Amino acid sequence: MYTRAELTGHLRALGVERGEILLVQSSARAVGPVEDRARTIVSALQDALGPEGTLVAYTATPENSRTSRLHKEATAGLSSAERLRFLDRMPPFDRNSTPASPTMGRVSEEIRLLPGAVRSRHPQTSFTAVGPMARELTADHRYESHLGEHSPLNRLYKAGARVLMIGVPWTCCTVFHLAEYRQPGRTMQRYSTVVLGRGGRARWKHFYAPRVDTAHFDRMAAEITPTLKGLVKGHFGDADCVLMPIAEAVDGAARWLDRPAGESWEPSARCGPIPSGKVTFLD
Repeated sequence: MYTRAELTGHLRALGVERGEILLVQSSARAVGPVEDRARTIVSALQDALGPEGTLVAYTATPENSRTSRLHKEATAGLSSAERLRFLDRMPPFDRNSTPASPTMGRVSEEIRLLPGAVRSRHPQTSFTAVGPMARELTADHRYESHLGEHSPLNRLYKAGARVLMIGVPWTCCTVFHLAEYRQPGRTMQRYSTVVLGRGGRARWKHFYAPRVDTAHFDRMAAEITPTLKGLVKGHFGDADCVLMPIAEAVDGAARWLDRPAGESWEPSARCGPIPSGKVTFLD
């Protein structure tokens, strides 16, 4: 089995630095045999960052939406009455107690449970951070900005953070969604989530936000990652890893998305936020 010290050594060899801000997306299973698997992985990450570093995880709850794929799968085939009962039993999101979705992986949940961890308030796309920058990174996560300018993702971008992907595919690379939010002509979708209201009662919250997709992430990553100067590949236990600056990855993705239809992609200068353009609303 891999020990905590060995895994910390792998992170050091990969280039993880003490004191940095690191977003981690991982598959504990891909790491291989580790005693007390997810907890040991998180401990190794904290050891590599040191007390002056900030560890961040995506602790989303995508099931908490009437329009999400997971919700639609869970309610498929139900009668109208059964569907109403299902909706009535949906637990409200409470950032202090609601577990991260199992689809986020056990490491994300273990980071959420760390002493001193701070979670953003979004009922679908929350982030959890622990360390000196935790409160600043998770503040003011607006409903209409799942993964946009008013989310922890943009604060990570501005703070010079890096993302470490441990044994997960490019379709899991959440940082690319910030580039989608920066495109003009976005399609807006109505979202309905259950949140904790006054007196601890559940209430529905409805809002519009950009519709996002991961179908193109594999192709996009194949084209842009060879041009990212700060990207490093290595291993963590048995898992293949990619470590890269969030700003560089988002800028590259934004340029790829912004290229004219049918035109080959060419890397260029840093682009930054793109002004909002015409939007289409879906209900």
